[in-house]
Amino acid sequence: MEKAKNIVLVVCGIMLFFGSQAANAFWLYIFAWLAGISMLIAGIVGLAQMGKKKREAEALRELFAASEQAETKKPTKLSENTNKLKTEAELTHTEQPTEGVYLKTTIPKRIGNCIQAYFYPDVPLLLLDNADSILDKMAHLGNTECCASQEDAQIVLSYDGEIFAELLDREDMVEDWLLRDDPFIIGLSSFDGDNNATAYIAFFRDEEKRLASREMRVYKLTHYKDEIGQIGLIDAEPGDKLKLRATYDSDSYEDCVEVSNGCTIGRLPKSAANRYLAIGAGGAFIDHLEYDERQGLDVPFVRIYW
Repeated sequence: MEKAKNIVLVVCGIMLFFGSQAANAFWLYIFAWLAGISMLIAGIVGLAQMGKKKREAEALRELFAASEQAETKKPTKLSENTNKLKTEAELTHTEQPTEGVYLKTTIPKRIGNCIQAYFYPDVPLLLLDNADSILDKMAHLGNTECCASQEDAQIVLSYDGEIFAELLDREDMVEDWLLRDDPFIIGLSSFDGDNNATAYIAFFRDEEKRLASREMRVYKLTHYKDEIGQIGLIDAEPGDKLKLRATYDSDSYEDCVEVSNGCTIGRLPKSAANRYLAIGAGGAFIDHLEYDERQGLDVPFVRIYW
């Protein structure tokens, strides 16, 4: 809504600026000219600030995600090799793919109505004899996304129609997603000269369809006015999955429930918080945002499946 307001300001400012030339009185010309310039500047500044806040939101989410991963991920020999490969790739700009490369990719947060449910960045692979030519082709094309299929009770990866690797972990999950015909994205994430390779896998599913039989209610969040909360709402969309976390408010001396999409965007109102603390919830999602013109803030509403 804030973006739409700024765009309207820019358009109206341009119209007033050029329309002022048609004024038949000098005072009317000055008034229209000044109003047009003011609206144009306000709209451009607003759009620029939104862009800055969006970049800050992405940086915060990456920081929070990195913190969570550092707390939960245990180092393994394979992940140590992957980190080494990443450093080598950054230094060589991936000019020597046969010596070792860490390949980067961008994973969408949703595919249609399906949101990303799980992501595994370093799933080990068993490379087949023809893998070298396939990996060189990937490095040359800059595209690491593969196809997964089941062959003789084994999950195999193919690229451009050629099978080149077998999956050594998460086979049950891939098989389950294939049977349900739910979307997932799989691709090469790293390989080196010692024939070590890993794959990334992102699993997607329609979470709300799965919860449709549960009771659902919509709530307006509280404590959404701070800067971090507003930054977290910049690129929020209806249907985005949220995390609920029970915590303690040292100011009010009460238990509360924070709502997060990577940034803490607010808290559940007291009635919903008490219910969550007592019985939990099946899931929480962004329902919609309303823009408060007076305060210049986005107001988040969430739907909870109990």
